Amino acid sequence: MASKRHFFTKIFVVLGGILLCVGTVFFVVGMTLVNWDFDRLSNVLYEQKQYVQQDETPIERLIFDYPSACVTLTFSPEASRLSMSYPVRVNANGDEMSSIEIIEQDGTLTVSETIRFPQFLQWETKTPELTVILPERTYAELSVRAARGICATGLQASERIAFASDYGNVEVSDLSAPSIQLTADAGNVLAASVRAESVLLRSDCGNVEGKNIAAEHLLELYSKLGNVLADDVSSEGALRMESECGNCVLRGACTAKDASVEVDLGNICVDGILSASQIDLTNDCGNVEGTIAGSAQDYTIRAVTDLGNNNLRDRDGGSKTLTIHVSLGNIEILFAEEQ
Repeated sequence: MASKRHFFTKIFVVLGGILLCVGTVFFVVGMTLVNWDFDRLSNVLYEQKQYVQQDETPIERLIFDYPSACVTLTFSPEASRLSMSYPVRVNANGDEMSSIEIIEQDGTLTVSETIRFPQFLQWETKTPELTVILPERTYAELSVRAARGICATGLQASERIAFASDYGNVEVSDLSAPSIQLTADAGNVLAASVRAESVLLRSDCGNVEGKNIAAEHLLELYSKLGNVLADDVSSEGALRMESECGNCVLRGACTAKDASVEVDLGNICVDGILSASQIDLTNDCGNVEGTIAGSAQDYTIRAVTDLGNNNLRDRDGGSKTLTIHVSLGNIEILFAEEQ
């Protein structure tokens, strides 16, 4: 008897949860149709404040740690000093709910935000923006951590550029530095027109896209849960692409000395032409297909699929190496000079 009561209790709990979800969906859709302002539900407000560089000494390093905003950095030919517009959390009475520390010392500008109250007690419907206008020059270091995304264009650094987002996109273009690292815990990483000695694009949960990227030593594109795209990229050293759950796609002309692509669950697609002295393509569950530069005669080939079709035959004698291993899926590789 007790077991039957427990059974019906579980059934009613599940039905109650389903009805709650359906009711919530109808509520949101209904309120949206009548143009209801969802911002009225927010218990967090923001007051926008301004900051202008105080010291005449040029800023060489920017170090930002701002959990509550999307950060945008851009050059301005007209700017003689750095300026910044930043949000400060306030409640309905105008009392500040976060503390902002801005330190300008020895050519380094450090900006950090500390939220005074637990975030799980706060509800907000808009993402505030922190905007930085930089004088057009080369900086030593640009380091930004933001919870809600980072946008940047036209930046140059003599040492490194490092952008990290917790749960927002990282979108950049026209960057130049010896070391460039763009990462997101939950969000997309999108980079275009990037020049560096080493480049890392990584997302734990989101897509990674690199377009028109040139690296002298190492170019890495990695996603745990999302697709990885390399479009017209080059590396004088190594090109590394990896997705644990998603496709790896190469478009345009992709060149490297050593190219390695690895997928656990998804496809490897060379939609353009891949050119490298050593090519390693590995897929646990999915197909490997596309076009490789040159002809089959140029390569020593080792291609194996445990369960699937394979259009390649192993051969020796090539000055380059092509190694493909697929556990479950097909191999269909063409050579550019044989089409």
